[in-house]
Amino acid sequence: MVALNWLAFQLACALVLGFAYARLFRGLSGPAERRLALASILAIMVSAWAAEDTSIRRYEMYAYPDSWWPILDRVPLLVVLIWPLVVLTARQVAGGLFPGGTPIRRALAVGAIVWIDASLIETVAVAAGLWRWAEGGYLGVPLIGLFGWAAYAFAAAWMLERFAGGMVGPRPWRARILVPVLAVGLTHLQLVAAWWAFFRHALRSELPPGLAWVVLAALAALTLGLRRRPTRIPAGAAIPRIAATSVFVVLLVLHVRRPENVAHFAGVAIPYLGLLDWRGLGREFRRPKA
Repeated sequence: MVALNWLAFQLACALVLGFAYARLFRGLSGPAERRLALASILAIMVSAWAAEDTSIRRYEMYAYPDSWWPILDRVPLLVVLIWPLVVLTARQVAGGLFPGGTPIRRALAVGAIVWIDASLIETVAVAAGLWRWAEGGYLGVPLIGLFGWAAYAFAAAWMLERFAGGMVGPRPWRARILVPVLAVGLTHLQLVAAWWAFFRHALRSELPPGLAWVVLAALAALTLGLRRRPTRIPAGAAIPRIAATSVFVVLLVLHVRRPENVAHFAGVAIPYLGLLDWRGLGREFRRPKA
């Protein structure tokens, strides 16, 4: 395997982030929507940093190496910048696949989507040495770690819906200042409850690597079931996610290569490939520049 070039990796992440945020703002209409979106993004950045930093300090379950730069106390700045895109594009995916419903149902869908996303990111990132966990689990990642991603995404999405009416909802941007405090509190409440109710007592050792093939089959079956519905993943949400996934494809090829990691990566890719609005994606690429 090739040694990880940290400078090249972080530059690639920065370029992908710039592209993804440009795509996000491109889909908004007018300065008012852009200001509200910026307020939502800043709220998620603050709450994501606070939730992750306090989790690292309080639970001591994982840590980032010093190769990341810059680091805000315990969390790399790039990770902080990534979180709004994780949450907001997951909201778009959830809205495309499961339109309608109550705010709590939409937030639960966001949490489920981010759990699947986290399983791809974590299994590749841990194998490539981007961060390390104190305990094992599924392909080197404890299940409480994947739950933590979903718990924060659910909390942030629900608070954004509840107090701000969505990313560019009708309520004033000042309502978004409630998101950081409440999302952090709800995240820790979920983590503590899940730990004492289940994760402290079960599945804390390294799980069989062959489980990745079971996950692949399960996600393929889920995709077949969802394809019976007329709803699809919006192309606008898929494009920044495709760009971000390309970074992990390179990491997988150069720094991991284990068959079980490849199987899991393929399993996570199947729902996105099978449920994507491919016609919409073609229209996005053919759209003339403004």
